[in-house]
Amino acid sequence: MISINQSITQKEGQPFKVLSDKSLNAIVNEPFTIAPGDNVYKHTGIVDKAAVYGSFLAKMKPFSSCNIRTAIVTIITFLRLNDIELLEYQDDLDSLADCLKRFDDEAAKSWILDHMGSKKPVFD
Repeated sequence: MISINQSITQKEGQPFKVLSDKSLNAIVNEPFTIAPGDNVYKHTGIVDKAAVYGSFLAKMKPFSSCNIRTAIVTIITFLRLNDIELLEYQDDLDSLADCLKRFDDEAAKSWILDHMGSKKPVFD
């Protein structure tokens, strides 16, 4: 996430700065938290984890600028690292940005699923 934000801010001519290490650590760890009272993860599938990463990046704003764009690239990168490619999504990134601005990880998850075509993840 840090290198993604560095790259985006550099391209945009914006200063790079991590505003909160605590927030950044919370974002990184959120997809792997255990639900209170349970012994299971709150966020179970790859798509769910990707959506949570994006939503928490948008909500917690750990960087001085370009947090929404960082969230979008983080989602796409996380999915690719897990062998999930999105289809025909470039013209619809504003819709994903709107989901993230509302901190709506369920809407972000739906957006991801809508752009996966017929290749749905096994664990979601």
